[in-house]
Amino acid sequence: MSRPAAAAPDPISRPTPRADRIAALDAVRGFALAGVLFANLPLFAGHPYMTGAQLAALPTAALDTLAHAAMQLLVEDKFMGLFALLFGVGAALQLARARARGAAGVRLHVRRMAWLFAIGSVHGWLFWSFDILRFYALWGLLLPLFDRLRPRALLAWGLLAGVAVPAAWRAAVAALAPAAPLSSVQVPRPRLLEAFAAGDYLEALAANWAFDWQLTLSPTQGAYQAGVLGRMLLGVWLGRRLLETGLPARGTLLRGIAWTLPLGLAGSAVYAGLLGPRPGTIWRALPVEIGTLALTISYLAAALVVWQSRPAGRPLALFVPVGRMSLTNYLLQTAFGLWLFYGYLPGPGLMGRLGAAALVPLWAAAFAAQVALSHVWLRRFAFGPAEWLWRSLAYGRPQPWRLPAAAAPANGAVSPAT
Repeated sequence: MSRPAAAAPDPISRPTPRADRIAALDAVRGFALAGVLFANLPLFAGHPYMTGAQLAALPTAALDTLAHAAMQLLVEDKFMGLFALLFGVGAALQLARARARGAAGVRLHVRRMAWLFAIGSVHGWLFWSFDILRFYALWGLLLPLFDRLRPRALLAWGLLAGVAVPAAWRAAVAALAPAAPLSSVQVPRPRLLEAFAAGDYLEALAANWAFDWQLTLSPTQGAYQAGVLGRMLLGVWLGRRLLETGLPARGTLLRGIAWTLPLGLAGSAVYAGLLGPRPGTIWRALPVEIGTLALTISYLAAALVVWQSRPAGRPLALFVPVGRMSLTNYLLQTAFGLWLFYGYLPGPGLMGRLGAAALVPLWAAAFAAQVALSHVWLRRFAFGPAEWLWRSLAYGRPQPWRLPAAAAPANGAVSPAT
């Protein structure tokens, strides 16, 4: 009696080959992380927990107004949106590659999202309430449902979720605000500032939990989450385009910037209050949402123009290792922010002492250190520590970590999918 043939190894358990990653996307992801750090530093510094009088008493208050307006105009929500867009691109590429290998790509995708939610939950609930990984994972679970849509339908869903729904939601909240509390959980700002600036870890943890619920239950959270889903869907649409046609031509990108940049600046100026009162109606909220997305797209197009303008995409190629270690670097940004500002760690304890203008040199120094660290790390290792953990959990076994001496990639080389 012949022995039964050995079962073929489950193709879902085989990681994506190193050469399947597009280096340009890693570079843009690294660029997006620079903006994410810039947007998050005021949160680490305690600005949401400070009163207007406390902010006005800071040494750099005269410059802080300008710095804050510039952040709202150019940074706030734009780079987080770019990060979500790239998340959708990566999901589209991975689902397409899994199908091409005959793998049950949806099953692997669900495992990846489940473990990303676990990592984000530890990050958000035990350390920093502004965590985005949990929500990326939850929305990411829905992406396979949209993956088979026709391109026009996918684009329409992305614009509906990314622009129309947030605008209508914010307008409704503004109309109902006098009759509705901000959320069912309210923590006085002075108490939060004291817990984070001077409390021990348990006091900071309790405040973090309370503020996490306050953020989650805030009426405006629905608009933000719809925007995240919309950008992921647009990323899936873009990922398909990249598979079909590759990177857009330089001329196409420049034409895109020509109309998205002014549109984005105009809408973001409304958001920053530079063109009258902040949005309170659908007719003011809609330009803000259009402008935020348009400026995000212009940043993406501009980064790709830079990538294509010089051999190996320099100087943007400097960001390739940062983007390859995007999860590690995002978590390292939290570690840096907690050490620099929170009172329970043996650091400077600068919570509530620095205004927006003083954060600019700190941001430049911190991100430069991340660039250098990413280059050094990836000369010896295939993944960042967090990427290695995520991949190992998703594939169900430890992944090879160290690079052979001859296999270390150059800055512009393609990299493994995370």
